Amino acid sequence: MNRFPQIRMGIFAKLMVLLTIPTVLVLFGLLYTVTDSSKDALIAQKSNDQNLYIERTGQYLDLYLQNIRNILLSVSQHPVFSKPADKTEIENTLRTYSQNNQGLINHIFVSTRDGVVYSSSPVLFDIIGHPEIAHLFKIADENPGVISWSRPYYSPLSTEMTISFVLSVKDALGNDKLTIAAELDTLSLTRELGRFLYDQNQSYVLFNTFGDVIAYDGDVLADSTPGLSDRPASSELLRQLLELPNGIHNVNTPAGTVMATKSNRNRLGWYFVSLTKEEIFQQGVQGLTSRILKLGVLWYFLLFACVLVVSRQVTLPIRKLAKQMDRIKDGRLTLHSDMADRSDEIGLLAHSFQTMLKRIQRLVEDIERTEQKKKNIELRFLLNQIRPHFLYNTLSCISSLSRQNKREQVEETVRSLILILMYSIDRKNDFVPLQHELNTLKAYVQIQQMRYGSGIVYEDQVPEEHEAFLVPKMILQPLVENSIFHGLAGKGEGLISLQTELNADSLSITVSDDGEGMSEEKIASMMSGLSDLENETAKTTEKMSGIGLTNVLERLKLHYGDRSGVSMKSVVGKGTSITLTIPVDKHL
Repeated sequence: MNRFPQIRMGIFAKLMVLLTIPTVLVLFGLLYTVTDSSKDALIAQKSNDQNLYIERTGQYLDLYLQNIRNILLSVSQHPVFSKPADKTEIENTLRTYSQNNQGLINHIFVSTRDGVVYSSSPVLFDIIGHPEIAHLFKIADENPGVISWSRPYYSPLSTEMTISFVLSVKDALGNDKLTIAAELDTLSLTRELGRFLYDQNQSYVLFNTFGDVIAYDGDVLADSTPGLSDRPASSELLRQLLELPNGIHNVNTPAGTVMATKSNRNRLGWYFVSLTKEEIFQQGVQGLTSRILKLGVLWYFLLFACVLVVSRQVTLPIRKLAKQMDRIKDGRLTLHSDMADRSDEIGLLAHSFQTMLKRIQRLVEDIERTEQKKKNIELRFLLNQIRPHFLYNTLSCISSLSRQNKREQVEETVRSLILILMYSIDRKNDFVPLQHELNTLKAYVQIQQMRYGSGIVYEDQVPEEHEAFLVPKMILQPLVENSIFHGLAGKGEGLISLQTELNADSLSITVSDDGEGMSEEKIASMMSGLSDLENETAKTTEKMSGIGLTNVLERLKLHYGDRSGVSMKSVVGKGTSITLTIPVDKHL
């Protein structure tokens, strides 16, 4: 036994698979070669662009440092600091320097020899103060005559993270003359460096010599805190970038793999890292890949059309014949195939198929005739099974009446018996209108009244429109008989009622009595044709009646199958009701 199911493939499918596999292999091989070579070319081009970008930013940082140096030197040599201090004049001078160099610096602070600190924003400085100013001047004093810079800090005047360039100037005797601090406009620096980027897939990070982030742009640092840091970079990504040697490297970031180019070729010695997303390398080859794929799709459709035209001459007739074979599942054995007239192998196959259908049709017809004969025999057997059962009880009644010398009752009973026998032995129809069945029931009840007395009353409540529905012959008599023998015989009197109800697709016929009723065990015994009564005479009677009910159920199944049914309800001491459910597709 195969562990895996076999895949059924037609000739057309096999040809398509046979030609598709090499086509796809060639197409993807071409795509791989072109994509790989194009990507290598783009990487080389982007590497050159990165080096150029690094060189341009290095030149900009050198120029940026030179401008800061010029500002600091210009302030240190300004005449306002060579004469007795005038606070207003000094503050106006510093404000002028700050306004003239917007984009480079935000604020300038000067500490004179006497320890007085002046600011380009005196009002804010006097109100808010500056907690870092003493530390900035200390850095300058530790490196006199040299332009130094601080680590990033928060400026309450600029309300942002920034750094300061500081310069300490001494006189000829080595005494402090001036200490100057210029706070950078880091947002402007960030924007200016971002202007050098080629597209939105590029970004950068600028570190100072302490490893602090001075500026950055882009989303590659999405996992780090935006803005400047007052300590060395702590995130794994920043640490990874900081530890890279100068050159070009591939780095994994939250935004994906990037190509990182690192350099510190500037006068500050700061590290500038340029980042380019790897996806930009894919963009360059997407156009070429798209064109190759379109050509591949066009070629595949042409291939499909050619294979379809070639295979139609072979596969279409076979598929058509196969569909006709599949229709046999629905019992359609009279199909005619026009392909039987072909002179090729397909015509021979179609002719053989047509011959086989004819033979199957004959066999099916023979089987149907045999099954119908068998069904008729079974129905006759079941119907004949009722007759000796009924005759047994009726002749017993007549015998009893004869012993009692009730001649008129005997004659009336014999007439009713003759009517019932003539009705039951009529073989013209197995189905009769419900009205005929009701008339026969009345004759049957008359016989039983002779036997048990007039205390047994029968009535039916059947609408006139229900009387035309066809029911199997002698299907109701066993139900009335059951009511008499199992419900009213012990009491000697009672009411038997017959009612009908028309549902959507069935007719329900219910026979009820107000007799002694039966237990559930006895109902089950009745339905199976058995009895647990110990009395032998009663046992024979019960068994005969059980046969009647089982006979009804079997006849309904033979006529209607699962669409019909028999149900019984009984309450001990209150009575019994039996309901037949008969489809209404057979009527006059």
